[in-house]
Amino acid sequence: MFLDRLRNAQPNDAYVMESFDVTALYTNVSNDSAMQAIRELLILHEGAITMYGFSVEQLMTLLKECLNCSIFRWPGKHYAQIRGLAMGQRLAPTLAVAFMSKVEAPATSGHYSTAGI
Repeated sequence: MFLDRLRNAQPNDAYVMESFDVTALYTNVSNDSAMQAIRELLILHEGAITMYGFSVEQLMTLLKECLNCSIFRWPGKHYAQIRGLAMGQRLAPTLAVAFMSKVEAPATSGHYSTAGI
C-alpha cells in the first residue's frame, strides 16, 4: 500500500515532497489548455487507439466546437460560459484528467526520484 511505503521511505535532504491539491478544477482549466493536452495525448497514442477514420485535426475541430457551445440556464436566463470547462459537460471529466496528466507529467516522468515509494 502506498501509505505504508511512504511511512517506510528514507528520503535524504535532496528529496522534495510534492502534493497536488486542486480547487475548482473545471473552471480553472482553460479550453485551450485542455485541447492542447488532448492533442498531445492523441498524437502520442495515435497508433494505439481507434480513431474511427478521423484525423487528429478533425477530432480537434469537433472538440473545439463542443467546447464553444457551453450554454447554461440560470434563473430562467441563458448564458454562454466563456472561461473554463463547463460543469456538467460530458467532456469535462476527460479533459480535466488529460490536463492534470500534463501538469503532473514532469513530476512522474522519472526526472525526479521517488525515494523508493
